[in-house]
Order: sequence, then structure tokens, then C-alpha cells
Amino acid sequence: MGAFHGHPAPPAPGETPATQKTRLQVYTPTIGVSKTTTSHIPLALRPEVVDMDVRRMLQFSFLGFLFCLTQSAVGDGLNFVLVSKNIDDANFVAAARGCAEAARAEGDACMHLGPSGAAHFRAQDKVVRQVLEQEVDGIAISVTNGEFLAKHSLRKLEGRNIPFITFDSDMPAPYQDLRKAYVGPDNEEIGYSLGEIVNQFKRSGSLCLMSASPFDTNLNQRLIGVREALADQLIDTASQPLQGESGWFETGRCPWFNADDSRRAVTQIFAAFTYEDSDAVVSVGGWPLVDTDRLRSVLTEYAEHLGSDKRVFVSATGELRPEDYALLHDGLVQGFVSIDFEAMGREVYRVLKSLSDGRVVDSIRRTPVRQVVRTDLTEETASNERPMGAGQTTSADRR
Repeated sequence: MGAFHGHPAPPAPGETPATQKTRLQVYTPTIGVSKTTTSHIPLALRPEVVDMDVRRMLQFSFLGFLFCLTQSAVGDGLNFVLVSKNIDDANFVAAARGCAEAARAEGDACMHLGPSGAAHFRAQDKVVRQVLEQEVDGIAISVTNGEFLAKHSLRKLEGRNIPFITFDSDMPAPYQDLRKAYVGPDNEEIGYSLGEIVNQFKRSGSLCLMSASPFDTNLNQRLIGVREALADQLIDTASQPLQGESGWFETGRCPWFNADDSRRAVTQIFAAFTYEDSDAVVSVGGWPLVDTDRLRSVLTEYAEHLGSDKRVFVSATGELRPEDYALLHDGLVQGFVSIDFEAMGREVYRVLKSLSDGRVVDSIRRTPVRQVVRTDLTEETASNERPMGAGQTTSADRR
């Protein structure tokens, strides 16, 4: 997963071809507690600054979790836990911030736990297992491999009255009865919106889709959505590539999976345009945007054709930063679908609070998403923004 297939990495800014080397990052999952929830712990004791192997880190995280739990509780307030795919990801940090602030306002606590480094379902499963061994008032999980979690750590829910919800990434359909609610965007609609942007610039050609893992429910839903928008027909599974529908063909090595590695994601964009001769590259998450300087260096090589009917690059991401708008303004990115993770975190708290109080909640609680498209090079802003959600067509409507 995420192999480069022998293609060299694009040069880093200022790097010469003679010194250019392919950089591979060895995957070593660790478990951590979010910095946003451990600020009161002495630096030497914080899990995120301790470098050790996975088993020792799991043990340390267990102690850190207990310490956070006792220190974070406010009087008789409730303690909720948000388990993300990757504790270092800025989007999940934003979700944790939203959850923690909403909880604090009501005298409760919302802690952020998850794997540190590249996301991996086995590492997440260990975190969930640890959480469910404690007395917590509710848990929200952004699901990696839902089937694996259901058959392992989530079995600890049996016979226990612990509200369990998902956020950002839901359980796959066969296991959705395990959770009380899903909080987050319509992920298939995010993919569809990305495909709509591509269609504004190019109506047919070769396509390369980019994701992190073949297991994540939300990312697979986005792949389906992109294909449905381009093919103008329903697609059944994430493993069903376009093979000429409405003139779109997926290149042989795509979709490409990056294992949450931003450098690998940028390398894959370089390879897709250079070696696969892809006309459109669609990233269903914001991984390449983390390495903005290197991404800019790669896309600049194709600046003459990006935004024309020759090349298109679009991406889903979290809240847009100034450097993201700069890529849009300079014509290196044709559009984004932006997800409000902080609002998602606030909604996670509200749903968990309601469930802990014994109230009935909707099984799906949608959160804000907006489409941002570069449309007119002569305009000062060079973009149009359209909120998605209320009043918009959903993936269920299309089906």
C-alpha cells in the first residue's frame, strides 16, 4: 500500500536532481494523547514527547490516559473520549478543540486519543480497547477499518451502557447498529462535489484518484462520489474504477494510497502527472497540502496546463489556510471541498451529552462543508464558495 512503483520522488525546494533521492518513511505506529488535552501534564510526562516502541508506548498511553481522566474531570462533570485515526492530524486536532471547548462550557471534559504518526487500524483498535477498559461516559471514533474494530475492541461494548458514536468516518453498513449516531459530512457527497469541480474544467480524460487506505469508510465513500459525478451514473463499490464511462478512464496504478504520509502523497501527484500522464488528479483528503512547499514545487511544473482543458488538480481538506488560498489564486489548484472539523467536534459533544442524558438522537447528524472553486483568473479572489449541506442534494437523494 502506498508503494512508489519505482518512480523517483520530486525534488524538494532547492534540491538538485543530482542529490534527489526517493524518501520512504518507515511506518511505526505509536499511541498518544492530544497536546490539546495534556497541557496540564509536565513536559517530561507527556506521551507525545516520549519516543519508544509500540508496546511501551501503549503502556505509557494507558497511564497517561488515566492521569488525564482524573485531572480533566470537573466536579461531577461527564468525561467523553474522542478517538481519531491520527492524533497529529490538524483536522482531528480541530475536532478535538471543538469538542473540548463545548464540553468545558458545560462543566464536562472531552479528551482526544489516538495513534501518533501514520493512521493504522490495529493501532486505533488498541486505543479503543484501552478506553473501553475505563469508566467513561461516551466515546466517539473516526473509524479506520470498521470490520476489524467491530470484531475486536468494540466487542467490549457488549453489556455496557457506554454511548458509542462515530464522527468523520462511519462504520460500514453491516456494523452500523453498533453505534448510536454518526456525526459528520456526507462523504459520498464530498466526493461528488470534487467530481463536479473537475467537470467544470475538463469533461473527459484520464483520472487518478488518491486516498490514504483501502479500508476507511469515509474515504471509500468519497471515491464512489467522485466517480459518480464524472460518470453521471451510480457506482456500487469503491473498487469499481471508471473504464470509459462518460469518457473517463482511471490510470492503471490508481487509486493510489499514501498511508497518511504527506511526502508520499506529493510524490504520487508527481508520478500521476509525469509517469501516468493523468489529466485529472483528485485527492479525497488533504494529505498533500500538509507539505505545501513541495506540493507547490511539483504543481508549478504543470502550471501552464493546470486549469485549462489539459490538467486539473482538486482536493478535499479541512478549513482552508492562507497557503491553500494562495495555491488556488495562483492556479495550481482548481478547487477544494473544505470540511469544518471544529464544528464537527462541537456536534460530537452535543450528541454524546444527549445520549448520556438518556435522550434520543438522530442516527445521522450532518456538519458543515463548502465547495471552493477557482473560476475566473481576472477576479481578485479568483474563487467562488458554495456551502454544502442544508437544502443540497445528498447521496441518498441520488439513490
